[in-house]
Amino acid sequence: LQTLYLPLLTDPDFKRAFAAAYAKNYEALAKQYYSDDDLEESLFSSQISVQFLNRRQLVLPLVEKGFFHAMLRALATALHNCQMEPTSKLLEKRRYLAIFSDMRFVLAIKEVPAFFLSRDDLRAEWLALLGWLQGGERLSRHVGSEHVLHEDQSWVAPFNFFLLFQALFRPLLRSLAATPDPSPDRQGPPSSSPTPTTTTPTTTTIPT
Repeated sequence: LQTLYLPLLTDPDFKRAFAAAYAKNYEALAKQYYSDDDLEESLFSSQISVQFLNRRQLVLPLVEKGFFHAMLRALATALHNCQMEPTSKLLEKRRYLAIFSDMRFVLAIKEVPAFFLSRDDLRAEWLALLGWLQGGERLSRHVGSEHVLHEDQSWVAPFNFFLLFQALFRPLLRSLAATPDPSPDRQGPPSSSPTPTTTTPTTTTIPT
C-alpha cells in the first residue's frame, strides 16, 4: 500500500484527504498493529505519516478535530493491553516507535504545544497516562550474601520505552519557555508611581 500511496501523496488534494482519513482511523490502525504480534509490516508502522504530519496547514485542522486525543488514546490502549510486561511484543520489539514518531512530528508544529496546554481534557488524558505508568516495572533489590551470577535483563525493554516517553516532555512544554514569568522578583524594580493595569482572559486557539 505504501508503494501505491507515495506517488499519490504528491497531489495536494489527495494528501489533504489522506491525512484526514488517516487521523480519523488512527486508533483503529494502531490497534490493528499493536494487537497482532505476528503483523510485522502495516500502513501504521510504515511511517507514511511523515508525508503529511510535518505540514502545518494539514496538522492544525486535524488537532482541532481531536487528532491528539486519538494519539493519546491509542498509546494508552496499547500500554493497558500489554500491561508493561517486558516480554510483550510492544516493548520487546519496540512497536511503540510509530506512535512516538507521529507525536513528535505533531508537537513540532509551533501552535500545537500551546493548544495542548490550554485544553483541560488533553491535560487530563496525559496526566491519567502518567498516573497509570507511575511505578511501572519496579525492580526489587536483592538482599542476601549470594553473589549475583546472572543479571536479569527484563528491565531493558521498559527502560527503552521510558527513554522515548520522557523525551515528549520537552516539546510538550516548549510553549512555556516563551511565557513571561509573572513572579515579582523577575519583573525588575517597581516604578515610583505604578499604574494599575487590567487583564482580559484569553483563550488559546489554533489559527487556520
